[in-house]
Amino acid sequence: MTAKSSSDRSKNKEDAPKIPMIEWVVGALGLALVSGAIGLLIYEGLSAAPSPPDIHVSAHTVSTQRNGHVALINVYNQGGEPASRVAISGDLVEPSQQGVVESASTEIEFLPAKSQREAGMFFTRDPKSFELRLRALGYEKP
Repeated sequence: MTAKSSSDRSKNKEDAPKIPMIEWVVGALGLALVSGAIGLLIYEGLSAAPSPPDIHVSAHTVSTQRNGHVALINVYNQGGEPASRVAISGDLVEPSQQGVVESASTEIEFLPAKSQREAGMFFTRDPKSFELRLRALGYEKP
């Protein structure tokens, strides 16, 4: 083996293709984005206090089907921890008599923290004719 002289090394550097300025700019932008995302994840991981699931249920659409009616509901978890097997009940209440005329229930298998899921509840009577009372009955810690 022979040692390369300094003139050979400088000649090889001159022969190497130059990296265009746009590649440096795009590379720097990508590094800044990845560094920012990692910093944000670390900040949220260290500063967020754990809180139990905070589940909220609301109905947004009622549609008629062949065998009855379906009420589409949104289930929100605004808490800091996920919930599994979230049980939801819905009661159709006669406003004048305050009596429950029909009940339905559903279950959300997994509801991550700060997320939303959609579900449906089937009724034989039209929920538009009654007051629909929705509430979360319970959950399990995953």
